[in-house]
Order: sequence, then C-alpha cells, then structure tokens
Amino acid sequence: MRVKDILEALSKYSPEDNLIVIYWDKSHFDWDENDEYTLTNEAWDEVCEEFEGWVDPGKEIGEWIADAVGEKAEINDSI
Repeated sequence: MRVKDILEALSKYSPEDNLIVIYWDKSHFDWDENDEYTLTNEAWDEVCEEFEGWVDPGKEIGEWIADAVGEKAEINDSI
C-alpha cells in the first residue's frame, strides 16, 4: 500500500481517535549495507504487491483483535 493511500484512509479520522495500526517498511527487513544481501526497492515493491494480493492478510490479526474486543466489551444497559 502506498503512503498516499494510507494518508487518504486516515484523513477521515480525528487526530484524537484511537486506531490499531500495524505497518512495516523496507528498513524493517533490509540487511546492513555491509552484508552480502541487499533488498532493492524493486524487490520490496514486489513483496508489497504480493502482500496486498494475499487472500486475507489481516485475518489472524483481525481475529485476535475481535477476541480482545469481545473480552473487553461491556453489557449495554441501554437496550
């Protein structure tokens, strides 16, 4: 996902809203410049495209959040 797409998605929220956000950038996975391996920008772009094409990349994360929300939810006395 491009940063511009993330910024657009976030623009509908107040700066005071709480969100759960997980992100990785190339630096999280790149090797030291003195290492025998390197991660090119092109290779990182391919990894990002593959991730976006994954059937449901957030399913496990989403399930964990749903479980945590279920544990923290309170009974609505107004019903």
